[in-house]
Amino acid sequence: MKTQILHLESYDDLHSIKDKLNWGQGERVILVFPLRGRPLNNKLDLLMVKRHTQALGAILALVTSKHRVREYAGELDIPVFRSLRQANTLPWEYTIKEAPPTKFPKVREKSLRDMRELAYPGLKASWVSRPVPRILFFSLGAIACLAILIFLLPGAEIHLSPSTESQELTLSISANPTITSYNLSGVIPALNVSVVVEGRDSLRTSGEIGIPQQTASGEVIFTNLTDQAIIVPQGTIIRTLDSTPIRFATMTESEIPSEAGAILTVAVEALNPGLAGNLPPDSLVTIEGNLAFSLTATNPEPTTGGGEHISSAPSAEDYDTLSTRLLAALWETAFEEVEALLAANDIILDSTPRTVTVLEKMYTPEEPQPSSELSLLLRVEFEVLVVNGQTLEEMVSAILDATLPEGYSSFEGTLTIIHLTVPEFQEDNTIQWDVQAQREIYTSEGQIEVVRRILGMTPLEASKFLSENLSLKSPPEIQISPPWWPQMPLLEIRILILEVG
Repeated sequence: MKTQILHLESYDDLHSIKDKLNWGQGERVILVFPLRGRPLNNKLDLLMVKRHTQALGAILALVTSKHRVREYAGELDIPVFRSLRQANTLPWEYTIKEAPPTKFPKVREKSLRDMRELAYPGLKASWVSRPVPRILFFSLGAIACLAILIFLLPGAEIHLSPSTESQELTLSISANPTITSYNLSGVIPALNVSVVVEGRDSLRTSGEIGIPQQTASGEVIFTNLTDQAIIVPQGTIIRTLDSTPIRFATMTESEIPSEAGAILTVAVEALNPGLAGNLPPDSLVTIEGNLAFSLTATNPEPTTGGGEHISSAPSAEDYDTLSTRLLAALWETAFEEVEALLAANDIILDSTPRTVTVLEKMYTPEEPQPSSELSLLLRVEFEVLVVNGQTLEEMVSAILDATLPEGYSSFEGTLTIIHLTVPEFQEDNTIQWDVQAQREIYTSEGQIEVVRRILGMTPLEASKFLSENLSLKSPPEIQISPPWWPQMPLLEIRILILEVG
């Protein structure tokens, strides 16, 4: 019977073991567990491996010395061996099972008193058994607990409304996109915010363009340069010498007599309609093809009859006007989108487009053609400079703190910033403007000493003492915890002072 031996690794799990089993072709499978690691460390995984092996038509056995795995194998009727040699020599019906753990009688643990009596059988503490010392020591413990309770249990929260003053300061703010943090000189980082917008617009065309309609015609005289008769086929091309030549074609087939200097007059017609075909005399002088070596040609009279129809078409000004108008509308849209993305106190420094990148620009028609309307599709990326409002408030607060009078503190949430000027771009690529900062401050001098003197007072006495010794707008509010406690705490750390505006 063919046997497959699979050596497991410490990192193997249920899925990797199944994959290894799928590659095997033996009728018996031996899983050899590693010395370290715990693959298949629970009963359910071992059961799933057994069922998977049975589905493949094989019998499963284990080689391991791990006690827990051997217990699970015994419960699931899986042969288990301590070595590959046993697995190859012993019958698989023989399963090594763990011996049940030895049960020892439960021994009661001896107390300290029992151990003392065993060590000193004749010694007994006579004073411990007396009631007076026991009551005395119990009373001392109760008094100590009560003292700790009196000092640590009570707490107080005092709400003070100190008299306030106004702190004002006018600052010159300079935003710089090249820095990452503010400083107390008033320089603050400016952030680039990009937004992409797309729009379409159209306008009535104001220009005109001619549409070729009638074809010009005339006569061309051919001159024979040889002494042989030459046939001029119908459709022979005669053109001008311009870089963009005007081309005419003969209307009929003709033959020039066989004599040098013989001439032949042939009617011609322009290949393209329009005014361009109305040429002055002696304009058609070049013959296309091999006939140019045997003949010369010219038109002794002007060619006439070419005409065109005048139609509306976009002019160059129309293209510029439409682009400028749509770009302005897209900037307004981009400005609104940037405002929606930012916080309420953030500041947009750009009032007009500063950096514009055209991502897509498509006119219809792209070039001047007969059309009564010109339309434009425009997709543009705008970049604007923004100052974070929270960063500005932090910088202004830090500057105000640096100029705060000694013994004063500020109320949180009272800072207001008024923008006095519009941000302007400087030559050094910075943006500068003036602001006025204002907040409420109060004096906290002597507050700690006053609080120390109200320790142990009743709430009414403490409230009166605080009102007389501190500059307050309204009487203080004192909340004792627990509410039924009659006095202020005896420890200063158990008193919390909160200033309210």
